[in-house]
Amino acid sequence: LEWQTSLKVLERIGPPAVEWLCRVCLESGGSRQEGAIRTLGRIGAPEAIPALVHLIERGDWLVPPARALADLAGKGRWPALKAAVPVLRRQIAMWR
Repeated sequence: LEWQTSLKVLERIGPPAVEWLCRVCLESGGSRQEGAIRTLGRIGAPEAIPALVHLIERGDWLVPPARALADLAGKGRWPALKAAVPVLRRQIAMWR
Protein backbone atom coordinates (compact mmCIF):
# COMPACT_ATOMS: atom_id res chain seq x y z
CA LEU A 1 0.00 0.00 0.00
CA GLU A 2 2.87 2.40 0.78
CA TRP A 3 4.43 1.74 -2.64
CA GLN A 4 1.14 2.48 -4.41
CA THR A 5 0.80 5.72 -2.46
CA SER A 6 4.36 6.65 -3.36
CA LEU A 7 3.65 6.02 -7.04
CA LYS A 8 0.62 8.31 -6.94
CA VAL A 9 2.75 11.06 -5.41
CA LEU A 10 5.48 10.51 -8.00
CA GLU A 11 2.91 10.69 -10.77
CA ARG A 12 1.76 14.07 -9.45
CA ILE A 13 5.38 15.24 -9.28
CA GLY A 14 5.60 14.37 -12.96
CA PRO A 15 8.74 14.82 -15.11
CA PRO A 16 11.12 15.53 -12.19
CA ALA A 17 10.39 11.97 -10.93
CA VAL A 18 11.21 10.27 -14.26
CA GLU A 19 14.92 9.70 -13.63
CA TRP A 20 14.26 7.98 -10.29
CA LEU A 21 11.41 5.88 -11.72
CA CYS A 22 13.66 4.77 -14.60
CA ARG A 23 16.25 3.64 -12.07
CA VAL A 24 13.58 1.64 -10.21
CA CYS A 25 12.54 0.02 -13.52
CA LEU A 26 16.06 -1.06 -14.30
CA GLU A 27 17.17 -2.11 -10.81
CA SER A 28 14.02 -3.63 -9.30
CA GLY A 29 11.70 -6.43 -10.18
CA GLY A 30 8.19 -7.62 -9.57
CA SER A 31 5.52 -5.21 -8.41
CA ARG A 32 8.00 -2.36 -7.83
CA GLN A 33 9.21 -2.57 -11.41
CA GLU A 34 5.71 -2.90 -12.81
CA GLY A 35 4.42 0.04 -10.76
CA ALA A 36 7.30 2.25 -11.88
CA ILE A 37 6.73 1.27 -15.52
CA ARG A 38 3.03 2.08 -15.36
CA THR A 39 3.71 5.39 -13.61
CA LEU A 40 6.20 6.35 -16.33
CA GLY A 41 3.53 5.67 -18.92
CA ARG A 42 1.02 7.84 -17.09
CA ILE A 43 3.52 10.68 -16.68
CA GLY A 44 4.20 10.55 -20.41
CA ALA A 45 7.76 11.86 -20.35
CA PRO A 46 9.76 10.90 -23.43
CA GLU A 47 12.89 10.73 -21.24
CA ALA A 48 11.58 7.36 -20.05
CA ILE A 49 11.71 5.78 -23.50
CA PRO A 50 15.36 4.57 -23.37
CA ALA A 51 14.78 2.75 -20.07
CA LEU A 52 11.56 1.16 -21.34
CA VAL A 53 13.24 0.08 -24.58
CA HIS A 54 16.14 -1.36 -22.57
CA LEU A 55 13.72 -3.45 -20.48
CA ILE A 56 12.17 -4.83 -23.65
CA GLU A 57 15.58 -5.55 -25.22
CA ARG A 58 16.74 -7.54 -22.22
CA GLY A 59 13.47 -9.48 -22.23
CA ASP A 60 12.02 -8.11 -19.01
CA TRP A 61 8.29 -7.86 -18.89
CA LEU A 62 7.46 -7.22 -22.51
CA VAL A 63 3.83 -6.25 -21.88
CA PRO A 64 4.17 -3.52 -19.18
CA PRO A 65 6.98 -1.62 -20.97
CA ALA A 66 5.12 -1.93 -24.28
CA ARG A 67 1.96 -0.65 -22.60
CA ALA A 68 3.87 2.30 -21.14
CA LEU A 69 5.23 3.08 -24.60
CA ALA A 70 1.66 2.95 -25.91
CA ASP A 71 0.64 5.41 -23.19
CA LEU A 72 3.41 7.72 -24.37
CA ALA A 73 2.21 7.34 -27.95
CA GLY A 74 -1.27 8.30 -26.82
CA LYS A 75 0.18 11.48 -25.40
CA GLY A 76 1.59 12.46 -28.80
CA ARG A 77 5.17 11.36 -28.17
CA TRP A 78 5.51 9.65 -31.58
CA PRO A 79 8.77 11.32 -32.63
CA ALA A 80 10.49 10.13 -29.46
CA LEU A 81 9.08 6.62 -29.89
CA LYS A 82 10.78 5.97 -33.23
CA ALA A 83 13.70 4.28 -31.43
CA ALA A 84 11.34 1.78 -29.82
CA VAL A 85 9.76 0.49 -33.03
CA PRO A 86 12.63 -1.78 -34.23
CA VAL A 87 13.09 -3.22 -30.74
CA LEU A 88 9.38 -4.00 -30.44
CA ARG A 89 9.37 -5.63 -33.88
CA ARG A 90 12.32 -7.88 -32.94
CA GLN A 91 10.72 -8.90 -29.66
CA ILE A 92 7.36 -9.61 -31.26
CA ALA A 93 9.07 -11.72 -33.94
CA MET A 94 10.78 -13.77 -31.21
CA TRP A 95 7.41 -14.54 -29.62
CA ARG A 96 5.97 -15.97 -32.84
